[in-house]
Amino acid sequence: RIDQHGRVTKAFIKLDNKVTSLAAHNDRLYTLVYQSGNQSKIFVHKLNTRELIKSWNHPYFNYSGQRITHIGDNQLAVGDWPYEQIIIYSLTGDVIRKVPCPPSLTMTDWVCMSSCGDDSVVISDRAAGKVVRMSLKDGSLLWSSDRVTNPGGIVHHPAGYILVVNNGFNYTTVSVLDEDDGK
Repeated sequence: RIDQHGRVTKAFIKLDNKVTSLAAHNDRLYTLVYQSGNQSKIFVHKLNTRELIKSWNHPYFNYSGQRITHIGDNQLAVGDWPYEQIIIYSLTGDVIRKVPCPPSLTMTDWVCMSSCGDDSVVISDRAAGKVVRMSLKDGSLLWSSDRVTNPGGIVHHPAGYILVVNNGFNYTTVSVLDEDDGK
């Protein structure tokens, strides 16, 4: 945190091991943190007090890529790539449902995800060279785009756009796709 004089203050929240992804929603911070072996944990902190409110185990761990995003007012979507699915949790850690991912994705460590409205996510898959939008109701593919050759970080903008980092060998750009059709 930085105070009003531009000085760095003490760490906001200190976590053990490696934070692989995070999401903020209302007054909460959700962090996906590597624990050990093939296990991750989701921690929930109050943003204004740093108080740990709750934590729960998530079945898989990845070093790279964005894995957690909030959807709507009461759910988190967390990638479970080895099982080619997204687990939808309540904000208190209860599993609501598991949604299968489209088979066209590689689901490697180079996969990033962002919410896209209350009932879908956008996913960038660098190994497959694709960006897709999928329904969180049934896992159906809403669109697929190969306009971004090396997709990385991804975020949905409320004005109706998808922003995707395009990581080449000698360049990095941000591509803008339409949320409705991926063009």
